[in-house]
Amino acid sequence: MRYLVVASCGALPACREVEPDRAPVSRAEELRQRGAELVRGAPAPAPDPVMLSDEPLTTAEREDVRALAAALLATDPVERALTDVDEAVERDLPVLAAERLRGSALVASRQQVAQVEAIEVASDLGRALQRQGLAALRQRDAALEAYAGALERGIVEDLVLADALRDQRRAVDALVEARAACVAAQRRIDASAEGE
Repeated sequence: MRYLVVASCGALPACREVEPDRAPVSRAEELRQRGAELVRGAPAPAPDPVMLSDEPLTTAEREDVRALAAALLATDPVERALTDVDEAVERDLPVLAAERLRGSALVASRQQVAQVEAIEVASDLGRALQRQGLAALRQRDAALEAYAGALERGIVEDLVLADALRDQRRAVDALVEARAACVAAQRRIDASAEGE
């Protein structure tokens, strides 16, 4: 009895030809893709900055601005915690840095998100400021999580670490914008008080 075996060489990885116009994936691209996977779960970008009108603020708007300003403009506990993380990174202790990041900075970040979420706002301005602040805080939280993940693997995957640091910097920029909107709203409180 004879058997006829038909095999397709194209199905085997070793038999495939590299397409002339498509180079094989480099190690750097592989690392970049893994870095992208880390931050894929990050929240959507921060909403557009809050625009204030020249109209005097209502009582509800003033109360909302004051409550949100107290939470968003207070001394940032995450920034204090990141000082210890940076110190460990500078000493080439990435795993220790990740532990400090998870043990203090991420805890403080999540507490800050919960604090801003708990503020009950009563005005459209308050809701817009709260939405912008929360988006920035959540973006920073996701960036810190990605940074901790990159540090836990050690500083061997430069592109993953660079991507995590870039995302963290973008999150800080979004938080600065949210704080600036809150400060601008506070100035409107002063202007509203003068107009009464």
